[in-house]
Amino acid sequence: MCVGGSPSLARRVSVLAAERALTGRIGLAIIPPLFPCRSFSLAGGVAVRLLVWLILMLSLCPALALRAEPVAAPAPAQKTASDGPANQGEPVAAPAGETIAAPPPDGHDKNSPESEAWWQPKKWDPAHSEPWSARPYLIEPFTGPAWGEEVLTDEVILSAGLLSGVRFGREFDPGWGWEIRLAMGTFGAASIVDGAALPDADLLLADLDLVSTWKLDPRWDLIFSFGAGLAHWDFVATTADVTETTLLLPFALGFRYRYDDDLALRLEVQDNVSLGERTGSDTVHVVALNFGLELRFGGPRLSYDSWFR
Repeated sequence: MCVGGSPSLARRVSVLAAERALTGRIGLAIIPPLFPCRSFSLAGGVAVRLLVWLILMLSLCPALALRAEPVAAPAPAQKTASDGPANQGEPVAAPAGETIAAPPPDGHDKNSPESEAWWQPKKWDPAHSEPWSARPYLIEPFTGPAWGEEVLTDEVILSAGLLSGVRFGREFDPGWGWEIRLAMGTFGAASIVDGAALPDADLLLADLDLVSTWKLDPRWDLIFSFGAGLAHWDFVATTADVTETTLLLPFALGFRYRYDDDLALRLEVQDNVSLGERTGSDTVHVVALNFGLELRFGGPRLSYDSWFR
């Protein structure tokens, strides 16, 4: 509250002391003592202090903002054709904060995405990685339905049966190979005279074939084979048992699907021509549809790192 008239010196001193206690030295230094109104002095001191803090904050904010601003890392220099080829013997410097691992032994690149890690065994992969000339030997079990015909003139006719066996072979050149086949078939038999059922007829086959393949696709092959061998017949006629060994000429055409480096699926149609001496039935055709599972093996030995030895 303001006091009218000229205040005494003691009153002015007491007001000045109160102002110093409430506002501090900053506000009191610029508030002249000519204003004896206490309320004005208090408000002025607070305003001055706020003004000083505002100036300090405004002066500090740019420095804080500059300090908090992230610094972008410099972009790596791009090598151009004008720089010339890279020196293979020159060591590569590691970027800041990074390290370059030492190359693995024996020239293996464990960081290469095209190869397996050098310290781990090779994982099984259905994709093939080498020509089959590197695995030239094969073994193939097969089976499938077969159909015969009149095996003895006007007496015995064969019906559908099953032909199964195994092949062993070798591919001696890309696209060419040989195979040995051993097979056995069982067929239903019936009398042509009265249609009565007869005991099953048995057929044994053994032949050597030359095989030619044409590449249709990285996985698909067209196969043609022909050869020569022996066929052994054993069946019952209406009058007597017949056992005979004849010349065999097999011909086959089919497809082979290469699943991986060791395995292939094979499907072919084969005509087994038996040249016999029976009267009126010199030639007998046995047509078979074969499903086979071809396993490849052999070839060069695997090389191991020195720590395996």
